Amino acid sequence: MLLAELNLRASVLEAGAGEPLLLLHGGGTSAIIFEPLLSRLQSHFHLYVPDRPGCGLTDGCNYQDVPLMEHARDFVKAVLDNFGITRVTLLGSSVGGYFSLVFALAYPERVNKLILLGAPTGIDRRVPLFFIPLGIPHLNRLLYRPSVSLMRRVLRLLVADQHTFPANIDQVAYAVATLPGAKESWLSLLEELITLGHLNPRHYIRDELTQLDIPTLFIWGEEDYFAKPSSGEQCCAMMPQARIESLPRVGHLVWMDQLERCTDLITAFILSSLHNSPS
Repeated sequence: MLLAELNLRASVLEAGAGEPLLLLHGGGTSAIIFEPLLSRLQSHFHLYVPDRPGCGLTDGCNYQDVPLMEHARDFVKAVLDNFGITRVTLLGSSVGGYFSLVFALAYPERVNKLILLGAPTGIDRRVPLFFIPLGIPHLNRLLYRPSVSLMRRVLRLLVADQHTFPANIDQVAYAVATLPGAKESWLSLLEELITLGHLNPRHYIRDELTQLDIPTLFIWGEEDYFAKPSSGEQCCAMMPQARIESLPRVGHLVWMDQLERCTDLITAFILSSLHNSPS
């Protein structure tokens, strides 16, 4: 798909039928990370799953050259506009959560519901230790050398039980990380997001969440590497129509650790009103 507004060619997976659901993946990966969810959700919803700029088969992006918040907002809008989607439910993981939130803040009239899997980027100032050196220009190029073993190590940080990994996920992650332009895009994004070992203040959006009067569901693992569920609870207290499901023995990639539970929560939340969704 050519997104003429952004002069960008984007790859978008599409499946299923029903209410539109746009899924936005996290950093350093691609739409394929959602594969376990897609086969279960496509029987209920019309799924649109783009590779974000610089990821997968979408064109590369130097994040030092773009204003990230505007870029995130405009990317989501361009995908929706190109499919002729007026209103949508957004599901975002990690950096995809940031993309979802900034779009919802800019265009609340276009968002039916909002689902955030794991700690979304932008609502906590803390950056986990593993990622801090990767945000330092020049040093990150020396440290980040994609390999199957490195991808396996990163994935282990993001789940509570590595035995829940889909088969060959580390090899798939390595293939994604070594696509042309992927390394440059990923490291430039981290350079933009991380300043002096913390989240760049430009991208801290927690205080703006009070404006989001949209039914919102956080699904958060109690062993999330990026932030504890208490962070999501604090966000819910600020937001008029938000609630959180905290899952024990679950990490950042919540659907990897508890696929069936996540599928049930997502489906029930979208198909029913916020207040009637199961706890």
